[in-house]
Amino acid sequence: MEKVILLKTQLAESAKFGKSKDFRFQRLAVIFLDNFVEIQLNSLAKQKFQFDTEFSKYQEKKYTEKLRKKVLNYYDELLKFSFNENIINEKEKYLLSFCHNVRNNLYHSIHEEELLVSISLKILKDFITEKQPDWKSTSFFTKYNVKIADPYKSKLISSNSEEDWKFFLSNHFNFIDNRMSSSSNLLKKFIIQKMSIARENYKFLKREYIDYFPFAQKWEFNEYIFYYSFKYLHLIEIEEIEEIKDDFEKKEKRKILEETYKLNWLNKKFSRIKAIEEKAKSMSNAEIFKSLEIYMSLRDEINLIYEGLENAAGDLRFQIDLEEEKANGN
Repeated sequence: MEKVILLKTQLAESAKFGKSKDFRFQRLAVIFLDNFVEIQLNSLAKQKFQFDTEFSKYQEKKYTEKLRKKVLNYYDELLKFSFNENIINEKEKYLLSFCHNVRNNLYHSIHEEELLVSISLKILKDFITEKQPDWKSTSFFTKYNVKIADPYKSKLISSNSEEDWKFFLSNHFNFIDNRMSSSSNLLKKFIIQKMSIARENYKFLKREYIDYFPFAQKWEFNEYIFYYSFKYLHLIEIEEIEEIKDDFEKKEKRKILEETYKLNWLNKKFSRIKAIEEKAKSMSNAEIFKSLEIYMSLRDEINLIYEGLENAAGDLRFQIDLEEEKANGN
């Protein structure tokens, strides 16, 4: 009974955080729900290992100790095992892996795209709502303790039954507003908005950048992205090189770093913005699994284009403000 209450409490508190429009609480909801799924899958895996150990008296073990250790200690291995054992299907494995990556960004660096957090919340909520009435506490038996009362239990339904979990989820875990756009539609709008900003930044750069940075006289779309993505992705190495006192050594190390980066660089064309927007539009009526597949295949390129042009525009705005201050005698 204690585990049932712990599981319900974790979901109920997650739902409270998930209802909030405040990112700091949505962040906690994703972390709690991802952890809930991991707890349940881990427990189901242990069940299978326990059965395997019992039957090993009569037949060879199916699961080696090495595999057990990997499954119980690494989330990717847990998802792979859960898929292989038909606990989850291939789409669920992909979606849970996506949510776990979002969770890792939230847990380790606090930040993640707010839209991806909202999508993760919906995915995890739908997944748990579907699976939990069947999974229950993932225990074969429920030990009842008269001193521990289930605060979420209906008086008419026995605790930890399928009906009990459906009642709980309906009353304490229904935190997504069904009137909101579908996750696929939100993802489409998110990508198109980023590309729209990138398009406007590029127009701004083409119009005024060379007035303040004459070295960029021949720059086109590709050159802006290359220069600023290089600065962003190799920020630490560049700062370390700048600390070198010998000018010749500094110049050579910078040159080597740039040439190495250029070897793996694929030229970017302005037409990619329109191509990415068209891909995004195809998401409108797609299920979230397919939309996320499209998004993840484009994510690095979207960020490269968006961040590169945003940083370039930021440099230009700063220089314009600086020149205006000088002109005004400040």
